[in-house]
Amino acid sequence: MLDILRRPWSSAPFVLLTACCQWPPSGARDANVRAAADQVDWTKFAALAKRHRVEGLARDALRRAGVRPTPAVAEALAARAGEIARRGLILAAQAARLQQTFDVAGIPNLLLKGSALEILAYGRLGLKSAWDIDLVVPPASAMRARAVLEAAGFDLRDPACPTAEEFQQWTTLSKECVFIGRDNDIVVELHWALVDGDLTPDLSVASPSQIVQAAPGVALRTLARDELIAYLVVHGASHGWSRLKWLADLNALLPQGDTVALEEVYRRSVALGAGVCPALALRLCRRLMGLEVSPALRRELDADPKARFLETVALNAMVGGGRELADRPFAEDGILVSRLLFDHGWRYRGREFRRQWVSIHDQTHIRLPGGLGFLYSVIRAPMWLWRRLRRP
Repeated sequence: MLDILRRPWSSAPFVLLTACCQWPPSGARDANVRAAADQVDWTKFAALAKRHRVEGLARDALRRAGVRPTPAVAEALAARAGEIARRGLILAAQAARLQQTFDVAGIPNLLLKGSALEILAYGRLGLKSAWDIDLVVPPASAMRARAVLEAAGFDLRDPACPTAEEFQQWTTLSKECVFIGRDNDIVVELHWALVDGDLTPDLSVASPSQIVQAAPGVALRTLARDELIAYLVVHGASHGWSRLKWLADLNALLPQGDTVALEEVYRRSVALGAGVCPALALRLCRRLMGLEVSPALRRELDADPKARFLETVALNAMVGGGRELADRPFAEDGILVSRLLFDHGWRYRGREFRRQWVSIHDQTHIRLPGGLGFLYSVIRAPMWLWRRLRRP
């Protein structure tokens, strides 16, 4: 509550960071950057840019606006921007290789976010920070996809499922797992569902798609625009929009300066089952990125009390004293509870509550016989409290 009263998202470093993340580049953005940079604490700005993983966007915007940070911060941003550009090229090439490998194996697949989104949003590689490759496959193909990744040089890291039976059980509990390259630090997140819960029920690997040319000879296949936007608004809301880079990417992908086209995209996301998440996303983009919204749509967004509340939750998650969510007591739990407001109606909330009440962590760490599965709902509260008390 104290964070809400202080409105930490109005601090000078955060205001400057959001100005740097506005897209596309323009004289108006340059003016916003210059105005926000006046007497900013550059050390705090650099720390925020690092936490939100937008150093590439920050350096590009400062350079275009003619703003000079302190030498130490300028050097750090330049070094990080170079790393982002190099890694972006590596991940794009690896993503294309993996998609081709899956194609040969006959496994339908799409990329989520990553290099494909960067090209669609910013028109080039080198601005968007990324550390992994997200691939989605059909649920029935998850086991084969694991074998393909392991043959391609990636080892399953999370969860620890040494047997086929344990991995199959995991696919019924979660929507993803994590692989790491044996000879490099490339991380691959293998998905068999796009989101947790009941939102966007029709979005899947079989949804409409598009081909994105990331570089000469590097073609990436991802969701079509409307489906991609619906996925991104739910993904961001599910994480409390705690990283500014997710909002920056979405904002850059949205129609800019065309309120009619923007409203069409918004209506399409709602029709795809994204619930309140599109309204939340547009409210945040309007507040932080200067997104132009028609007066009629603005009134509609402002009239939604759930979207207003979720906006405050997201703003606090973004700032949070510069700390990661995991370092803030109960912050992740608050975001988890906020998911109960993602759609209207008590039927959705009931299903979401039941989904959250049975913990994946408990099911994977405490093996109960099939006939005693109902006990997972009984041990949920004491196990949650025990895990929180164990945190340093």
